[in-house]
Parts: sequence; structure tokens; C-alpha cells
Amino acid sequence: MCVDPISLTIERHAGLRQSDCLACDVCCRFPEPGSAFAPFFSNKEIEHACTSGLDRDSFPPGRFGRGHAALLVRRDAHFVCPAFDAPSNACRIYRVRPLDCRLYPYILMYEPDGGAIWLALDGNCPVLSAPGRREAVRSCALRLADLLEGTAIGEVEDCGGIVGEWKPHARPLVRLEKLSRVLCRNDLGLKRLTLSARRILAPYFEANAPALSMYAFASVHVWSCAFDIWWKHVGQRIVIVALGDGDCFMIVPPMGDGDPTEAATEGLHLIENLRPGGASPRIQEADESLKAALSGKGWRTTRWSVEYVCARKDLSELSGNRYEKKRQMCNRFERDNRWNWRPFASADLCDVVSLYRSWLSERCATHPEPFFTAQAEASFRCLIHALKNAEALGIVARVLEAGGRLVGVTAGTPLADGRSFFVMFEVADRSVRGAAQFMFRQFCRELEGFDWINMGGSSGLSNLERVKESYHPLWRPRAYVLAPDIHNSPERA
Repeated sequence: MCVDPISLTIERHAGLRQSDCLACDVCCRFPEPGSAFAPFFSNKEIEHACTSGLDRDSFPPGRFGRGHAALLVRRDAHFVCPAFDAPSNACRIYRVRPLDCRLYPYILMYEPDGGAIWLALDGNCPVLSAPGRREAVRSCALRLADLLEGTAIGEVEDCGGIVGEWKPHARPLVRLEKLSRVLCRNDLGLKRLTLSARRILAPYFEANAPALSMYAFASVHVWSCAFDIWWKHVGQRIVIVALGDGDCFMIVPPMGDGDPTEAATEGLHLIENLRPGGASPRIQEADESLKAALSGKGWRTTRWSVEYVCARKDLSELSGNRYEKKRQMCNRFERDNRWNWRPFASADLCDVVSLYRSWLSERCATHPEPFFTAQAEASFRCLIHALKNAEALGIVARVLEAGGRLVGVTAGTPLADGRSFFVMFEVADRSVRGAAQFMFRQFCRELEGFDWINMGGSSGLSNLERVKESYHPLWRPRAYVLAPDIHNSPERA
């Protein structure tokens, strides 16, 4: 007997029964592994699912953000939820299935600009999408809204990742005002950083055009799998604030035109409201001009790091004695392998996940430091997010095959200056000699419209610094971290 109030409401008031779902051939099956409808599990729900028998590899390693969608697995011509039992058409963890599944075919989605949340009906459900169900569906939605914004609001907040992008094929039913205050934080004038917000925010990024790696919408958005990220207009600039694991900060400086002081001050006010007494309120990734503009106006520099920028032409040719070892590795790979270089396809995601798991296991064995492991696990989630949403984010992704199998994946995005390209991710099979060097060279050769390749920073990891220095960067721009200067703090309005 069903005792979950969400499921019970859908059964009683919309007329969707468990027998309908068991007879359906739509749910739990997906046309591609990166489907936006893959069920989302909160961190607590992941633990319950794994305790109930689901393999822990059904999710990325580590614990970040509010959870993660299950990693779909290949079944014949489809991709399925790892909890799906094909012979019975049932869920193997039905009693502890996540809120995302209990709520379906009702879904939660952000308005395109991230300012509010709607309860909607997924048009793919063949039962509740039938014309004769319209009034029952609407009536049930009102009851569900009361639950979601009442006794279940804490559960929804824990499962914040359950709220997806606006979906044109879904039917919006109820605007959820209380939930919008909790997750969109529109009580502070904030909006959630959605994929659709790229159209609104891109001009602000373009107004600040240093060649630093975070000065691109995609570079910020990929971190939404690990942090709650919001944005807000302040004067001629935007403020982007990230919250996660007790820490709250401006993930990039205020973007746009004019004096950044007002926007930086408002950003600090938002941080203090989002996480009172939280660790290290700050602005990350400030370039030289923003550092100069804010110094003495309530902000001081606490630390800085460098990024590694090379001439694309040098990396595409690898000519001269200084690149001799790189050329040798590329030549070895070409000599030893029948290779194929091509655009990433959505069906590649399962192979990319397997490749990254293998890479992660080997690298963490070599570098067992907790900081390295945390960085690598977070990068895993960001890579999955980037590949799932590559087109919407403007990300260029490529894969390398050797001997008929995937041995490398790389992805990146143009930066705001229009001349630089940031290589965000690069993962290669370490057992295939020369694959990493060959893939990097091949990618740089393809990026003919750019003068510079930004390889990002080293995250304080000495081994990563050595690798990037081995490509002989011509330029090492600094990225500064700014913190409130308690001795020179501006007055707030």
C-alpha cells in the first residue's frame, strides 16, 4: 500500500496508479545517456539507494552540492536508470526511490531566467497527458503544490537539483512562490543561474575581456553541479554568488561596465545573508583591472594564482627542440594506433564515465592527497555536466578513439576576449602512450580561429603545474582573490 503523500496524492487525485506505470514503456528509459530526465538523487537519497542494493558507481564519486542524477546505463538501443529492472518493468529500489521519481510525471522547473519555480506536467507521460485528464491533472497539481510548499518543502530543498531547466514540451501548472524564495532566493533579488540565462548574461562577460579561464558563462555554469549559484543585476553589472558546504563567495568578480564598487558591496551583502558567519566571504578570479578598481574601496588582495597561456600556433605545431618530447609522444601514438578524432556525441557519455573512473583510480593511487582527490572528483561532475549541456553552454567537445575504443575526451569554451580558448577538461587513457599529447595537439590544430590557448591554473598541485609548464607558456596572467577590508569598508546604502 502506498503511504508516501506525494505518490498517494497523484494516485488519488490524478488517477495514476502503479499498475499504469508497470504497463508503460516510457518511464526509466531514455534515448541518450545525458538525458535531462535522468532521476536526480539528493545526497541522502543516494545513501538510501546504495544501502538498498544500488551500486555506488551509479553515481559520481564524492559528495558535492545537493546530490546528482543517476548515471544511466546502456540497454540494447536505449539507456536506462541503474535501478530499472527490465524483466519486471519495475524499480529495484521502489520503496526508497527519490522524490524526483515519486513526483513524476509532475516535474519542477525554473523559469528561463531562474527567477521562479513552476510545477509542471511532463508531456511525455501517455496516461496523464490524455485530453480527458486535464481537470484531474490541474486539481492534483494544486494539492501537490500545497505539499511541496508545506510539509515537504524541506525535502525539496535537500533535493534542490530536482528542479530542472524550463522545458517547452512541459505544461506549466502552478507557480511555487514559497519554493522560489527558498531555492531562487528572490527574496534577495537573486535568480538561479540557469542555462537559459546565458543569453542574458553573456554581454556582461564580454564587457570584461581578460583571458582568464573563468571569464565565460560556461566556465561558471559547470560548477552548478557542485554549488548553488545565483545572479543579480546591480547597476550596470551582474553579481554571481556561489554557495556550498558552508562556504559562500562571488565565484567571479562583478561583470559589466562602470565602477564595480557598488556591485561588489552588494555581493558581500548577499553573501552575509545567504551564509551568515560563513567561511571566507570573498571575490574570486579578479583580474588586474578589477583588483586595481576595488583596492582601497573595501577590498584587499589575500592571494593570487597564475594561469598558463600558450600561443595556439606553437601547440598545434610543437616545433623546435623545446617540444621534442611532446612530438615524440604524438608520433608514437600515431605509429602504434589506428586512431579516430571526432566530435563528442551524446551516446559517448557512458564510455567517458568509464574512462574517467579508470583515470581517477590510477591518478588517486599516485597522488593520494585528499585535496587532489576532492579536486578530481569535483572535476568529474563538472565534466559530466559540461558534456550533457555542451550545446547550450557553447562548449566544444571532442573524443579520441584508438583501436575502436574511446581513449580520450577533451572540452573547452571560447573566452570573453574573443581571441582565447580555454581547454576546460582533458582526460586520456594512461595505458595508451602519447594519447594525451596527441589529443591536445589535435584540439589546438582544430581551433584555428583563436590566437591563445588558456590551460587554466594548477589548483596548487605541483604535478599539474609541471605538466602545464612543460608546454612553455608565453604568458601567466594572475587571478586574484579579494576579501573584505574591515579597516576600509565602504558604507552600505
